[in-house]
Amino acid sequence: METVDAGPGARLATLQPARHSTLPTGRGRLFPFLKDEPMRLVSTGFALTLLALAACSPTSPSLTQGTANVAPADCAARGGSMQRVGRLQTLQCVVAYADAGKACRTDSDCAGACLTPEGGDLAPGAATAGVCQADSNTFGCQTPVIDGKAGPTLCRD
Repeated sequence: METVDAGPGARLATLQPARHSTLPTGRGRLFPFLKDEPMRLVSTGFALTLLALAACSPTSPSLTQGTANVAPADCAARGGSMQRVGRLQTLQCVVAYADAGKACRTDSDCAGACLTPEGGDLAPGAATAGVCQADSNTFGCQTPVIDGKAGPTLCRD
């Protein structure tokens, strides 16, 4: 910065332009490895990224999402019915379990989950007997029973 005398009692400051640019400009200065073949390298990198992302995607929606996104014919073949569930009223296959209401101590005793009976407001860790889940609909508030003890209540919208 340089000061310039502009008369009695007044001084003005002037800024000098930078002598050297702080950012590299021109081809190959910022990324020297892209100097010779930038488009080929960038497009190859993009293609490899897409392949990596495709490898991470699930192979079958029915394997990863249970009864969600199932065709009505497949739902009927499972013994279920298409129902609107949850706050968003999404259409899902709901399958009734044969052991619904049976007494249980943990999930392995049931086709679905082992839950506290309706209205079972229990603190986590409290001893309780559970009942097998009625169907595959997991919306609403449910308290799991794990080894004869109540787990934390989980509410799904």
